[in-house]
Amino acid sequence: MGNQMQQAFEQKSAAGVQRSRQATPTAASKLRTGMDVVKALREARMRQQETKAASVKTGEEAARREEKIEIVTALLEADEALTIELSELNRIKGRHPRGSVQAEENRNLVDQRTEDQAIVRKELETIRSENPSAYDEGKRRYNFRQEALEAADSNRRLVGSATA
Repeated sequence: MGNQMQQAFEQKSAAGVQRSRQATPTAASKLRTGMDVVKALREARMRQQETKAASVKTGEEAARREEKIEIVTALLEADEALTIELSELNRIKGRHPRGSVQAEENRNLVDQRTEDQAIVRKELETIRSENPSAYDEGKRRYNFRQEALEAADSNRRLVGSATA
């Protein structure tokens, strides 16, 4: 009895496969007219043009992202330079007597550099909020450059001390 059920199942499944094969015509069995070929070629060209346009668009986006990364790196360098300059100006601020021309110039320079640094930091925050990945990559590159500069500086010191 189990054998009969298995045979019936196999016959049923084989008939289902045959029906499904007969019900769907293959691409080879369809007759293609000249218009079908032209239509297929036009569709292929359109897909190719869309692909080109998409690759150009992604290339432009990559160039803009790279530009943002370089801007972030430059802004971080400017921020550090302004911080160093401000600390130097603040250090020498007390050297000149109050009311003197040098004290007034120094105070004006401190104010101007503080404003410049605020602008730089505001721009960095804007980029950080608009494009966090470009900001992070720019910061990573900046830190990498700083590490390389520090290593080069320490190597120069080592070489200089060895020759002295």
